[in-house]
Amino acid sequence: YQNRPPDPARVELPLALVEDRVEVVVFASPSSVSHFFAVLGEERARQVLGRVVIACIGPTTAAAVAELGLSAQIQPAESSVPALVAAICAHYREEGQ
Repeated sequence: YQNRPPDPARVELPLALVEDRVEVVVFASPSSVSHFFAVLGEERARQVLGRVVIACIGPTTAAAVAELGLSAQIQPAESSVPALVAAICAHYREEGQ
């Protein structure tokens, strides 16, 4: 098992990301944070993350986001996918969206 960033030249970005229609970016590992930056490039990644809600699965991933000078608005108390989904739903319920 090797966790390497994808080749940016071979990644097809989702249309919603290209068209700036993303509302929340979910990170499930510190490497997903670094890979996001590797694929988009630092300037574009910061631009995207500066206008969306950032959700992290747990404290280690949130720390990787913080190391880049950003902050996660959503982080569940328990580091699991079901807890992350519940936290995202709760966030949007509280926001009235």
